[in-house]
Amino acid sequence: MNITNSSPTPRTETASTEARPSAAPAVTLRFGAHTDVGRVRAANEDSHRVCTNGAVVCDGLGGHNCGEIASDIASSVIADAITAGIESPEDLGSVIQRANTAVHENAKTNPSRKEMGTTAVALVALPGDVPRVAVANCGDSRAFLYRTGDLIAASVPHNVAQRLIDNGMDPAEAHARWDAHMLTDAIGLLPEVRVDVTVVKVEPGDRFLLATDGLTDMVNDEDIAEALWRHRDPQVCAEHLVALANERGGTDNITVVIADVAPAGAGTMA
Repeated sequence: MNITNSSPTPRTETASTEARPSAAPAVTLRFGAHTDVGRVRAANEDSHRVCTNGAVVCDGLGGHNCGEIASDIASSVIADAITAGIESPEDLGSVIQRANTAVHENAKTNPSRKEMGTTAVALVALPGDVPRVAVANCGDSRAFLYRTGDLIAASVPHNVAQRLIDNGMDPAEAHARWDAHMLTDAIGLLPEVRVDVTVVKVEPGDRFLLATDGLTDMVNDEDIAEALWRHRDPQVCAEHLVALANERGGTDNITVVIADVAPAGAGTMA
């Protein structure tokens, strides 16, 4: 489990999955969410859940069996844990591993679901006096932070293009490859998976975006940033981004969750 804080060097830690009483988060989040099948797919294999203090987005793997079941299982496990209380970034990473186990074991006991899998990206407000959120991902569903006009990646996609970029290949060359979007990690396919966890110290006015590749493959970063700036209501913004992806072709299922960091003392909005 890679956990990135303010230090540029990730550190690897493990965490107990034993349930503990949860302290109140120092962050209030306001949410908007929208999903659509797109213009090409016959069914929507995405799944998302929004909780009071966090959210999760999953994208069932196309070309594999029962992607919609894998994404539903994973998002359910993760959302239940967020609702019960996440104490630390390590806990969130462990929850993603728990979701992986749930999908993997379900596939083992149901032959028709062999090799089903899903991506997952989750965000949760952490307890404590310092306003922080943790973002965890496995696969290529993405998380971004929008702050004062800048769109900042809060997750790293687990795909071939990113692996090649990490090894020194020019990004344009890596993304032009035929296998650029092939996943290097996904929930459910193996007994254990890579999970990256990023911790962000947040400020009022920060806005987080969780999305499947049905958005990010269709809409470039500049247009995503413009939408996040222009549409201040999180629900309106989520619906606009999904519509924009459909306008650009809608070749995949599209799911968007917006999480706004509200001023201290503000109520939540789902």
